[in-house]
Amino acid sequence: MANEICIWDGSTDGDWGTAANWLNTTVPVTTMTAIIPANATVDIDGAGGAEAAFDKLIIEEGCSITIGTRTSAAGIVPLDLTFASETNATAVLAGSGLTYLKLTEAKGITVNHAAAAPGTGEYGLNLTTATATNESPIVIKCSSGESVSLGANANESAKFETIKIHGGDVAIGDTVTEKGASAPDSLSVYGGDVVCDSAIGIVTVYDGTLRQNTGAIATGHAYGGTLFYNSGAALSGTMNIYNGGTFNLDEGLSGTTLNLCKIWPGGTFVDNFFNTTSTISPQQGGTLTYS
Repeated sequence: MANEICIWDGSTDGDWGTAANWLNTTVPVTTMTAIIPANATVDIDGAGGAEAAFDKLIIEEGCSITIGTRTSAAGIVPLDLTFASETNATAVLAGSGLTYLKLTEAKGITVNHAAAAPGTGEYGLNLTTATATNESPIVIKCSSGESVSLGANANESAKFETIKIHGGDVAIGDTVTEKGASAPDSLSVYGGDVVCDSAIGIVTVYDGTLRQNTGAIATGHAYGGTLFYNSGAALSGTMNIYNGGTFNLDEGLSGTTLNLCKIWPGGTFVDNFFNTTSTISPQQGGTLTYS
């Protein structure tokens, strides 16, 4: 039935593909919306493999069940969901329980909340994606202390055309690409604490902290917050540091290659250990300081 809403209740077990686990006794399929409600009490495991395609996924705020399965440090079995050939193909994620998800052919993903990291090197929301058709943009709006992995666990990968982060603790793995094999077009950080191990086309930091640990940036902009460039890969385009923004090389390896770094008035360039000898160009009265 078009636009039918299916609400999880888990009355039989934790299997997504069991009809009796849904209030309308219907497993979500094409054109349908699947809702995991705030009052859900039964965990959803990842044992069912790839599920049938449906149109929208909503995990409500306040939902605290575990979704997907983690058997060991390297043993993650995600709930495997697809939006292939669907009209909306969107997911809105706001649960506070540990979540392990694989989403295929999403046209848009919004993360409003996530669980805190359960331990060192672990994440509250563990998201992998696959797409050959859709651009799969993602927007993350988590609160401080809420933890998100985008393909950052061992042997994981993810595909996003654009990544926008407004808050939370976010780790981006080293195999994240866009729908082809190239680096994501852009990463924009408006807040939060972000660690990125993937190559990115254009990086823009407005607030918060981004640590680019591995992977090259083609072009960078720091309007606010701090961009730590710790990667040994060359920044091949231009790095612009604007009023209120900081570009910091102190955590990185020596020999960082910058094609051109422009420091505008009020921008801060930090390189106490002289990690780069590249072209540094103060702009319109901007000053070069090692601070």
